[in-house]
Amino acid sequence: MKKKILIVFDYLELGGGTRSIINIVKALANEYDIFFLTGILPDSWTKYSLNELQPLCKKIISFPVSHERSDFILTVRIFFQVIKNIKSLKDISFDFVLLNLTRSSFPLLLFNLLKSRTICIFHGSIYFERNSQFTRDQKIKWNILSKIRFELLNILFKFMQDVVLKKVDKIICFSKYSKDILTQNFNIEKNKVEIVHPPIFVKNNSKFLYRKKYLIDTNTFVISIASRIEPRKGIHLAMEAAYEVLQKFKKKNVVFYFLGPTYHLNYFYSIFMKLGELDLTGKVIFLGPMKHEKAAEFLAASDLLLMPSIEHETLGLVTLESLLQGVPVIGFNSGATPEIISQVDQRFVSSTLNKDGIAKSILWYLHLNRSERKKLEKKAQKLIQKSYSDQNFLKYLNRL
Repeated sequence: MKKKILIVFDYLELGGGTRSIINIVKALANEYDIFFLTGILPDSWTKYSLNELQPLCKKIISFPVSHERSDFILTVRIFFQVIKNIKSLKDISFDFVLLNLTRSSFPLLLFNLLKSRTICIFHGSIYFERNSQFTRDQKIKWNILSKIRFELLNILFKFMQDVVLKKVDKIICFSKYSKDILTQNFNIEKNKVEIVHPPIFVKNNSKFLYRKKYLIDTNTFVISIASRIEPRKGIHLAMEAAYEVLQKFKKKNVVFYFLGPTYHLNYFYSIFMKLGELDLTGKVIFLGPMKHEKAAEFLAASDLLLMPSIEHETLGLVTLESLLQGVPVIGFNSGATPEIISQVDQRFVSSTLNKDGIAKSILWYLHLNRSERKKLEKKAQKLIQKSYSDQNFLKYLNRL
């Protein structure tokens, strides 16, 4: 008889958090009856995620949410919907409950609505991420009232996350960087937190076939950046580094492709204007958001991935998926990125947190011969195959 597990999630959307939890469900599906409680957005990305989850779960309990102008309204909606829908599961005895995000976890722990052992997956600090996202936008016209609202909401989110992290039985995170946030900023005892490598699932894709599919010339050196378009993701630095690389490297046709949704319109407009100013049309191409399957195919067709996040990158799922396909990754010495890519070669970690550092790393890699690059590709692939398997993740949860 299978064990029973409840997974609680804020809402499914396009992004690494949703992708991570889908991978976890895939890893657990053979040994557990999975009950999944989540909000759903009225868009194609949610439908795509639900289609993946439905055959893997015993039951999905969903409730509608929408991206509101106010984070507060969204938080209140999730709060009451979780309380309402958890009642339908009150007669089921779960072996443990896997909590993920603050909004949906908070009411369950605040009112002690869960009788089972609780494990929280720490994806990051909502408080830090909000500060980073909004304070970096120089075009926001802050008045006293908007500043007060922003700070009050930050205080609320900090309180909610504090409650979740203090009340949960165990916390697992995906990097040392995440564990340091927990122990240093939330004062969580070290023995309550464990670093666990998440399971990674990517098809064994063929570079040649997907280059043909996406009409990419075999002689073109493809550098991809798969990320949301927002300031803390460092897209502006990747753009400036691209310009520097293209000025200095003329031996081969190099093209930079940006994949991902725009979460920050003012920032995107500034990037788009910069594209014209630097005359990078045709050399820097924005493809917009892609479903996971297509994004994985495009990564497989790439020669190199850039991960230019400036801060608060607690994992970088695309880094792991790229390495698993034998596509090396260059990133800043920031967040969890260097923990992963330095195991392949320290030179993949940019020496400075600016465009010059990341351009220097790209130029180093471009000047390697094919044999040298092939060795690094294989090393990257073996690293992920060994450490980020579904069996390793399953063994950890079974020990609990």
